[in-house]
Order: sequence, then structure tokens, then C-alpha cells
Amino acid sequence: MRAQDAIFRMRRHAALALLASTVACASSSRNVAVATHDAATIQTVNDRTRIESDRTVTSTSYTVPLTRDDALATLVRAYTEHGVTGSALLDTADGTRTFGVRHGTFRASLGKQRLSRFIDCGTGAMGRTPADAYAISLTATTTVIPTGDHTTIRTVVMATARDPGTSNDPVECTSTGRFEREIARSLKASDLDSE
Repeated sequence: MRAQDAIFRMRRHAALALLASTVACASSSRNVAVATHDAATIQTVNDRTRIESDRTVTSTSYTVPLTRDDALATLVRAYTEHGVTGSALLDTADGTRTFGVRHGTFRASLGKQRLSRFIDCGTGAMGRTPADAYAISLTATTTVIPTGDHTTIRTVVMATARDPGTSNDPVECTSTGRFEREIARSLKASDLDSE
């Protein structure tokens, strides 16, 4: 279990460093910064660490004039409205809060919308869209970081698709950016409601 904790801490610190550099690029509370970076898989087995760069991840960061707790309450509603089952508070380190789901299994839809609206997994056999036809392992997280009288928000969506009828390796998927934009809209609407 210690190896998993170390891996999680390394990923969290890398994500926070990326967030700090991304947020520095935003010039006002209404700007949205989008950063693309390589994600790494870090495994420790028998005291040997292996790091592999395995995909490109896009994250969306912006600042809203909400308290951390108000932003978190809005996220809980937004994730529920989008049908992200299994969402929970995942991390509370260093005053931040990370909410969402890690490796949740979804099939065909997220709430009332097709998964292909949120992720792109290419085209599968016989022209099927894997996002709508395969079993999807979805990680969708939003980190809430208090920054004075504002809160910095960072949303990341990652997914893989596996054809349940084969033993093939999973297909890497990329975010379409739609989920991130809808979460941002929910937070901005909450900001307007509080004025």
C-alpha cells in the first residue's frame, strides 16, 4: 500500500505544479487556461520504480470568485447532474479538495448524453464509436484550490475504452473538452447566483 500512496503523492505534486504554472498564465478570474502535458505511469515493484509517459492529458484551469466550500458544493451538484456515478471527495491534502471519480466504469452514456460527446476514442471495428459501444474506464476529477478570496479550479478527464467482446488492449481516449466546459459553466453560474 505504501507504494500506491507514494505514486499518488507523486502524481498529486506533479498535478499541483502543472496547475501553478497554468494558473500563472491566466490574467483575470474569467480566463480559462488549457494546458496539455504528458501523463506518466509510475509503478514501484520490488523496490524498482518504472516511469513511462503513456498519454497526453489536457487540463482546464480557471479562477472563480467563490470560496472553496461553495465551489465544492457546486461541483457535487454538477457531477451528479452529469450522471458521474461514484463521484466522491478524493483528496484533501494541502488545503485543496479533489472531487470526482477515478477509473469509474461507464457504458454508452454519461447521464443523459452519449459518452462520445465527452471523449473521443477514435473509430472501432465496423465503424462503431468506441466511446458509445465499448466499456469505458473514466477518470474525471476537479481540483479546488483556495487562492485568497478566489478559488482556482482544475478539471482533468482521462479515459480508456475496452471492447468487451475481445481480449484486445484498451484504446486510449482523449477529452473533447465538453465536460470541462460544462463544469466551468456550472461554477460560473453559481458565481452569478452569489452576486
